[in-house]
Amino acid sequence: YSGLHGGAGTDILQVQGSGLMLDLTAFTAGSISGFEAIDLGGDNILRINAEGFARAASGSDTLNTLIVSGNAGASVELTDLPGDWLPGAARTIDSINYTEFTTTHNSETLTLLVQDILSITGI
Repeated sequence: YSGLHGGAGTDILQVQGSGLMLDLTAFTAGSISGFEAIDLGGDNILRINAEGFARAASGSDTLNTLIVSGNAGASVELTDLPGDWLPGAARTIDSINYTEFTTTHNSETLTLLVQDILSITGI
């Protein structure tokens, strides 16, 4: 196992199955990089913090933006301190509605776009 690494263009990390957790807080530096989007599928959880975001998006075509989508029943768990991720504007991309959340990490503004049908905890 040498890690998960996206290449040129738009790379989507897809979670297949149900009842799974993708815990980006547990990955070490260099083990995951280059992803612009995560598709949770159904009934799966993404656990993420600013450090995990920075690792997953490093080397991607959109360094400071990560798009999270999925089916109803999927959820996003933000593990930074409550209030670190600030909700922002609603955005529509390819007819899919997202809510924008931003935080600052190592002097960089990070933007997380979460599909509106996903539940979010830790805000």
